[in-house]
Amino acid sequence: SDLDPRRFRGAEYDPGPTSEHHMNGRNEYLLSETVLCADLVVNLPKLKTHKKTGVTLALKNLVGINGDKNLLPHHSVGSVAQGGDEYPGQSPVDRARSFATEVARMLLKRGLGTRLVRWVRRAEFAARGSDFIRSGNWHGNRTTWRMCLDLNRCLYYSDAEGLHLDAPAPVRQVLTILDGVVAGEGEGPLAPKGVPLGAVLAATDPLAVDLAAVRLMGFDEQKLPKLREAMADPDLRVTAVRDASDVRVYE
Repeated sequence: SDLDPRRFRGAEYDPGPTSEHHMNGRNEYLLSETVLCADLVVNLPKLKTHKKTGVTLALKNLVGINGDKNLLPHHSVGSVAQGGDEYPGQSPVDRARSFATEVARMLLKRGLGTRLVRWVRRAEFAARGSDFIRSGNWHGNRTTWRMCLDLNRCLYYSDAEGLHLDAPAPVRQVLTILDGVVAGEGEGPLAPKGVPLGAVLAATDPLAVDLAAVRLMGFDEQKLPKLREAMADPDLRVTAVRDASDVRVYE
């Protein structure tokens, strides 16, 4: 990809492991042995929104097979113009915030500045509210969807030792059962608003489930990079869907 691994940021204060495990065309994850030893995996995602990928459905839910969140690239630091996807535009406020976040990471990694960082964060939310883009929480995030598709390749094509196989077909079966009994909208994935939907979707093709779900949610799949790129990627090989028209929803 055109992303610089040195800009990758994960879930912890130290970005070193995140970058180190995604260098030189190599992408490494810590996969669950339980999953790798299974011949059938049941994927049970929740139907809800997600700030970084638009939605949390079948493809995104596979972050759960990974055992170290800091090996999951969540965003790339900096603006799009700088080669990142942390925030759009070139706002001086956003650039200052990005710089301050990097300083905070260095301090917190050393166990310093915890109270100061908390105070600054509270002050920022008090001044700006919560409706601003940070940490790659927007539709221009180019990092997280790539990580999601990587993990799908891992699940479908890794052997019991976690080595990626060049097999002609998936080495294990995956059944997705999507829980939309109470869906989540708004500030997902952590603070969505519950919406009684009363829907349960199931299939062995994860992209087919996701396409049906986003239509149920009222989204345009072409505006969700995770789904758009999954359809366009001939090397993904976890789905038979190559075009949105391959999946039809009848009401």
